[in-house]
Amino acid sequence: MNYVRWFGLLVLLSVVGLGLWLWNPLPANPTPEELALGASEYDVEILRDSWGVPHIFGKRDADAAFGLAYAHAEDDFQTIQTTVAAVRGVLARYQGVEAAVTDYLVSLFGV
Repeated sequence: MNYVRWFGLLVLLSVVGLGLWLWNPLPANPTPEELALGASEYDVEILRDSWGVPHIFGKRDADAAFGLAYAHAEDDFQTIQTTVAAVRGVLARYQGVEAAVTDYLVSLFGV
């Protein structure tokens, strides 16, 4: 009888562990049409000079901020993805055991 309880507990922990391992809290990749729909509410122009430096012109502050974020994503999207994973506490999932300390600190401080 005691073995049945231990086996049941082992199966339960295995199922929960597998579920946590497979669960990905990062959002699914939106389609280009969904991205364009959200971007259509901003009136911004991004011009790049001969060195590739973006010059951003918008009618409102929100337009210019969207343009800045868009230019940043064009230039260095990997850093944005790494930062999002770090602040969500799942950086170790993408960078390995070395990043577990960051995930622990995010969880500890409740960032």
